[in-house]
Amino acid sequence: MGDVQEISVEYYLHLHGNYLIITKESLEDAYALIKKGSVELIIIIDPNPVHLCMQIREFSNTPIIVKSIIGSKEEGIKSLNMGADDYLYGNVYQEEFSARIETVLRRSGNDKQIVELNQLVWDKRLLELKYQQKVIPLAPKEFNIIGVLLQKPEKVFTNEELVLAVWGNKDKVDSKTLHSYIRNIRGKMRDAAYPVDLHLITVWGVGYRWHSLQDTTN
Repeated sequence: MGDVQEISVEYYLHLHGNYLIITKESLEDAYALIKKGSVELIIIIDPNPVHLCMQIREFSNTPIIVKSIIGSKEEGIKSLNMGADDYLYGNVYQEEFSARIETVLRRSGNDKQIVELNQLVWDKRLLELKYQQKVIPLAPKEFNIIGVLLQKPEKVFTNEELVLAVWGNKDKVDSKTLHSYIRNIRGKMRDAAYPVDLHLITVWGVGYRWHSLQDTTN
């Protein structure tokens, strides 16, 4: 797999979205959250995923990915027939896992392709960041960094979390490289007359966050 890194499912999901991991021990709390409609994606890690898929589909259309403990062909077919959107078994690698999640969310319509916040329009389809109808020219990694921050305003991302989210492997680049990208982003946004210093905040010794100034435009 080259430099693709095997990762913890829990850690990856903590970084990337409002996703819910269901295990045998978390069923009661999980069902309550799903019924509230506050979950974008469900990951089932349980010895009996088929039964869980069937139960969840009785009251929710939230996308489901099964991360199998057993990993049998029969279980995979039954899980999909009972409402799962994807089925995984064996080692989980970040790049494949990320691609599968994005595919499931895209099919369900839950993947954020456009984010509008603080007079910015971040368009994943066009790979463009616009301010007052003008494109701010960003390199691909710069575009991805700002996208991670814009999609979760006020969340503090550690340097390690941002590197993993953008590069896919926390060992590929160090904090100094990330800081350099952030510096470039700030410079380009200042050149576009955008008040970036009000929004792109450094949390010293930790990482970065996007401050929305209570702007709720989405």
